[in-house]
Amino acid sequence: MPSKRSFRDALKKGLAMRGMTLADAAAELHVPGSSLRSWVATNRFPSEALEVLGRLAGLGEDAEDLASRFEFELRQAHGSTKSLEPHSMGELLELLDRRSGRGAGAAEDLARENELFLDQLGAGDVRVHSSLDALPAELDDPHWPWIGRAYTEALSRGAHFAYLYPDASAVERLRACGLTLASADAWSGLLDRLRRNARRELEALGVNRPELCVEAQIHEVALDELAYCAPGHAYSLLKYFDESADRFEFRWLALVPARPHPNHVLLDETAGRQLQSVVMRALESALPELADVLQRRRPPEERFASRGEHEDARPGLRLQTGGRLAGES
Repeated sequence: MPSKRSFRDALKKGLAMRGMTLADAAAELHVPGSSLRSWVATNRFPSEALEVLGRLAGLGEDAEDLASRFEFELRQAHGSTKSLEPHSMGELLELLDRRSGRGAGAAEDLARENELFLDQLGAGDVRVHSSLDALPAELDDPHWPWIGRAYTEALSRGAHFAYLYPDASAVERLRACGLTLASADAWSGLLDRLRRNARRELEALGVNRPELCVEAQIHEVALDELAYCAPGHAYSLLKYFDESADRFEFRWLALVPARPHPNHVLLDETAGRQLQSVVMRALESALPELADVLQRRRPPEERFASRGEHEDARPGLRLQTGGRLAGES
């Protein structure tokens, strides 16, 4: 019996024959282009989208017939977070802003939010994570199998990630105050592992010279000035391209160790600007090249190229919350 054709391959060919792009198909489905690209990248499609895509590509619109002729998987909905379907980073932040007033969400909500953040990051976007001991999910080794591909595909689209953590003198001083913190070397070791993991994933994606991507887009700074951080908390400076306004925007988030689950909270303008000032001052002296990326207002050319049929979209993986970095008092 002959093997079935991949639905994603037939879909791309069928759309091209009709003069359509994936962006055109996403518009017909009323979904973000990044979502459709992620379905195509993994050959996993929601059942409600499958028949529409089949019709658009001239492959037929009966699900059973498509299943008999093509190879694909059906993508399941995300349970209680199904309503979180923003089409841009701005819409996602608005959703978080409305939800944060209702207290901590469910664990799956936080996982979905992390997924959506990575899904929206592209060329010129930057996420700066700063904390004394709260790990982002990509640094928490048990979670790497879930988020590794998502993280590295954000890298492949040109996103930058920076990690600010306490240096040896800050750790010594805070331990003297009674805090239980790991050493700066522990943070550095986790980031070395992240770079190795990312290189392997980028190689699997077919990215040329992945070591250059990792070196240029994953940054770390050990600081003596992290007085704004509290144990278990993390702060993120987020620079993202707002396509509706055709410019970059800055927002500021905190990960709060609330009960029963951690919660993303948007900082107000005053607190956010103060956080940005501290982060920029640290980066200007330690990582001037990243500070320059943060200060750029003009989007890179790759940003516009990615609006078409960019095939290296991230799959729809679920992300988990990072843990705490164990330390000594």
